[in-house]
Amino acid sequence: MQEELVLSREQSRSMDRIAMEEFGIPGIILMENAGRGCADLLIAQGVCPSSPVVICCGKGNNAGDGFVMARHLEVQGIPVEVLMFSSPKDFSGDAATNFRIVSRTDIPIHHLNLPEDETQLCKHLQHASWVVDALLGTGTHGSIREPYKTIIQKMNQSGRPIFSIDVPSGLDCDLGNSIDGCVQATLTATMIAMKPGFRSSAAKKVTGEIHIVEIGVPRTALAILRGEP
Repeated sequence: MQEELVLSREQSRSMDRIAMEEFGIPGIILMENAGRGCADLLIAQGVCPSSPVVICCGKGNNAGDGFVMARHLEVQGIPVEVLMFSSPKDFSGDAATNFRIVSRTDIPIHHLNLPEDETQLCKHLQHASWVVDALLGTGTHGSIREPYKTIIQKMNQSGRPIFSIDVPSGLDCDLGNSIDGCVQATLTATMIAMKPGFRSSAAKKVTGEIHIVEIGVPRTALAILRGEP
C-alpha cells in the first residue's frame, strides 16, 4: 500500500474483512503481522536493554496486537512486561488466542485493578524504556471510561516515550479529536494506511512520528474496497 493512502475506521475494518473473506487470510495472521511489525519498528528505534518495554493492554484486538508484540520482543532478547487491566475472560477470538500464548511464556504479566493498584501502575511505567499503548486502538469515539482515563493520564505523566499501536488511545481516528484527552505518543504505528483524523492539528500534537505497518493485505484488496472491477 502507498503511504498516501488514507482509510477511515470503517474502511480499515472492511480491509480486514476483505482480507479474510476474499483472500482467505485468517485474522490471527493479520494480528501476528501487526504485532511483529510493531516489534520490529520499536527495535529499530533503539531499546535500552536494562529496562523493560512495558505494554499496556486493553481487552480488544489492540491488546491482541500488544500480546504478539510482547512475544516478538522477547524472542529478540528485549526485556518486556505486560500490564493488564481486565480479566482474561474478557478476551475473545484472536486476542484470546494470543493471550493464551503469551501467558505460557516467561513474560511477566501483571494484572492491575484501578484505583487500588494505581501506585503499582506508576512504578511499572516509570522504570520502562518504552511504554506501549495497546489499550483502545481505532475503536475510540466519544468519551473515555475508567479505568482507561486514569491509565492514559498516568502514561502521559510517566515521562517515558510512548509507542501507540494503530492510533493513540482516546483519539478519534476519523475526526482527530479527543473529548477527555488521549495518549500523547512519541511514535504511532498505524496499520495499512494513514487515518483521516491524523490530518487535524489536534492529532498532530499527540501522534508523534507516524509509521505505516503492513499486515499482509494484498494490494488488490483496495480495488475491492473501492468497488473497482
